Parts: sequence; C-alpha cells; structure tokens
Amino acid sequence: FFFMDDGVEMAAERLGRCRDASEVWEVIKTDVRIFGADCVQLSMVEGTSAGETRTTHYTSGFEGGPAGEPLRARFHVLGERTDAGALELGWRDGRTQIDRDVEIAVEVLCDHLAAALQRIQARQPASSSGAKVLKIRP
Repeated sequence: FFFMDDGVEMAAERLGRCRDASEVWEVIKTDVRIFGADCVQLSMVEGTSAGETRTTHYTSGFEGGPAGEPLRARFHVLGERTDAGALELGWRDGRTQIDRDVEIAVEVLCDHLAAALQRIQARQPASSSGAKVLKIRP
C-alpha cells in the first residue's frame, strides 16, 4: 500500500501543475499504472453558464488488447456525485476483485483530480463576450 500512497502523492503534485484538462488526462493516463491498471477512462462533466452540461471523455486501453473483457471499476470524481464525472479503471491480469487498498488509493486520487479540475476552471478568464467560464459542477 505504501508504494501506492507515494504514487498518489506524486500524481497529486503533477495534477497541481496541470494547466488544462488534456494535461490532467496525461497525468491520469500515466499514473494509474501504480494501481496495476491496464485500461483507463476519464469522463469530465462541466456545467455551462446556460445551465447545460458538457461531458469530455478520454480513454486508453479499453479498445482492443488481449482477448477477454477487463475487470472494470468506476470511481466518481466527486465522491458519490455520479453526475460530476468518473474515472474508470480496467485490469486484464485475471483478477476477479479489487483490493480495498487500491480502492482507497484511487478514491484519494479522485479527490486530487477533482481539485485540479476545479482549480483549472477557476483560473480560466471570462471570454471577451462576457460569457461565463465553464465550471465543473460541485
């Protein structure tokens, strides 16, 4: 568990330096390896000033790969809020369940992920037309 804890801390530091969602994706895509995951999908939900939502999806490893469907686990970016985006991980190593230590570490990573996305959105300036910035829904 300690190597995962250190890995999550390093990911948190890297997330703290991200300037946009694509940089967040690069950190997540690389750093989920600390959990032994072979596949990752990130869905980010943003609220618009008009009260609508926009969802952005990034994925790696779920398409193709060795025969058989991976064991999948979905973690919500904002805890129990299912409408605020999700991090989905997949393992192709034959496991049938996820260790509780892994589960806890991924939840901590999701906390850092949410903080990074909220910070990025807060730093975006309003457009010249006066439109509000897209905000990640709390």
